[in-house]
Amino acid sequence: MKSTKELRSIAISNGLKKEYLQPFIDRFYAEREEYIKEGDTELKFIDEEALSITLNYFKSYSNALSKGHSELWSKTFAESYYILEELADSHDKAYKAVREKYKCDYTNKKNNQVYSEAFIEGMNLFNSTFYSDLYANLIMIGEISSKALEYVEKYKLIYEKLIKQRKTELYANKYAEQFAEESNETYAQFYAQYYELQIKQNKSEEYADVFAEHIANDLTDIYERGRYLDSKEDWHYYEMKSMSYADGMEYAKAEGLTHIKEFAEIYNNKFLNKYFIEPFKQYTTEELIQFKNDVLQESLSLYNKKNN
Repeated sequence: MKSTKELRSIAISNGLKKEYLQPFIDRFYAEREEYIKEGDTELKFIDEEALSITLNYFKSYSNALSKGHSELWSKTFAESYYILEELADSHDKAYKAVREKYKCDYTNKKNNQVYSEAFIEGMNLFNSTFYSDLYANLIMIGEISSKALEYVEKYKLIYEKLIKQRKTELYANKYAEQFAEESNETYAQFYAQYYELQIKQNKSEEYADVFAEHIANDLTDIYERGRYLDSKEDWHYYEMKSMSYADGMEYAKAEGLTHIKEFAEIYNNKFLNKYFIEPFKQYTTEELIQFKNDVLQESLSLYNKKNN
């Protein structure tokens, strides 16, 4: 059996700090005892195995601490990793332990210990605050680390490619977000294009998202079935369809309605049915405002009948 002096020397030669020497020795003897209890009798084998797993544990633990991780995260990670050597699974167990102890919110990163731990790991993976924030946000909302890593790597690849092509940061960001999630180039292109257009027209981010998602779904479905929009009339229809749906969502929230999507569908149908009686009528600003208000009142009336 290895002596305390030998164990101290081994620990130091493997880079362990002074404060870990006694815990290292104690754990070695505990691991050794476990092998003996399980019936192993080959003492050389027992010593080698106990030493190997003890070193693995303390290397994992001290390495995590040196990165800036908390005591709880580091210990939980090391307890899993030194046996299984499954990096992603060990990360997930560490994040879970932190989330449960600190009762971390899934939506707010301020003073969020899970976000902080994941940001540290993100910096280790990407050496970038931008990508670390993206990674940490995904972990914070409950994504497993392997999926978060896959998403960020895919996002990073396409985002940097688009920036090199001189696309705007907004376009590149929205394209990369959608592509990393859906892996559909057609959808990502339409979504980014129309999201950016709505922002340039001073629409809110929420409005831009609804508009872009709605039209990207429609146009992607059309293109993937081998069809194309050949006329201005076709493009105009789908743009007005998405605009009226986004308007409906916005009106529903402004009116404090309970069933927001239901109202948006009602408003959308009413708008299209009235508007496309004369699809290319040139409205003045005042006329268009009045037209939308008429549709709004009719839609509210129908919604109230259905829900009262």
